[in-house]
Amino acid sequence: MRVRSRWVGLLVRRAIDVGVVLVAVVATTTILIRLTPGDPARSILGDKATPEALEALRSQLGLDEPVISQIGNSLLSILRGDVGSSLITGAPVLGVIAEALPVTLGIISLTVVISVILGVPLGLRSALRQGTRTDRTIGTLSLVALSTPPFVLAILLIAVFAVGLGWLPAGGWSESWPDSLRFVLLPSVALAGYLAPQVMRSTRQSALSILNLQFLEAAEARGLSSASVVLRHLLPNSALPIITVIGVNAAALLSSAVIVEVLFGLPGFGLLIQEAVASRDYTVLQGTALVAAVGVVLVNFVCEILYRIIDPRIRIAS
Repeated sequence: MRVRSRWVGLLVRRAIDVGVVLVAVVATTTILIRLTPGDPARSILGDKATPEALEALRSQLGLDEPVISQIGNSLLSILRGDVGSSLITGAPVLGVIAEALPVTLGIISLTVVISVILGVPLGLRSALRQGTRTDRTIGTLSLVALSTPPFVLAILLIAVFAVGLGWLPAGGWSESWPDSLRFVLLPSVALAGYLAPQVMRSTRQSALSILNLQFLEAAEARGLSSASVVLRHLLPNSALPIITVIGVNAAALLSSAVIVEVLFGLPGFGLLIQEAVASRDYTVLQGTALVAAVGVVLVNFVCEILYRIIDPRIRIAS
């Protein structure tokens, strides 16, 4: 019963977090629409729109109501599962987002996989070779990668692997996911240039703090090989900081993915936001901001669950 009550308490706290995020996003987007220079209705319909059409659109957007009423009406609609319809195409916002979301999630997921595959072994190698030429080389490469913005790395990857060598496409998309993998590989590598160095540094720092602990010396004394000590003892105890790095960078990954998607012309969140901004489609902008913010909260919630699964000390302390 106590374990169940702890999980219920965790779920309640995260539900409150999601509620706070919903209010904050709706309030922020509503206020930003009010602060947009000029008349939002005229920006959407153009200078040739009739006064009747402008007034009808203001009424549809709720711009003729007080800000508090607009925020309250938006929250009530969201709680009913109605995020609204696109002001340009008339399509439901959730449907538009559902078409773009798998592309962005695919890029971010592959980015995390690449970052872990590269960052964890390099971090362990650097820690085990502390102070050597290998350690300094890995540290220098990670610093260079971390200092290079993802969009710059994306341009370099396009120039080399798409234009120069012709190994991978510089853009485009396929209807099925196995075929689409080649389109998301370069964008994911560009984003991994930002995340992998952080995973590497976190792994190295965590491994260094564990290397001199007695349980590793005891494992070696029992005759375990170096590989067994690293894989069975050092790596599992270094996992929590890696999860933390991924969770903390969820928002940064999403924002960087938006920019990289535009460079590669992928039909994800980036292209959706670009088109919504260009056409002043405020309902789509509000919907994408809402989904992105809730997504970041859910990622951190998953990280917290992984903490409790991996480290029994956290379960006991909670």
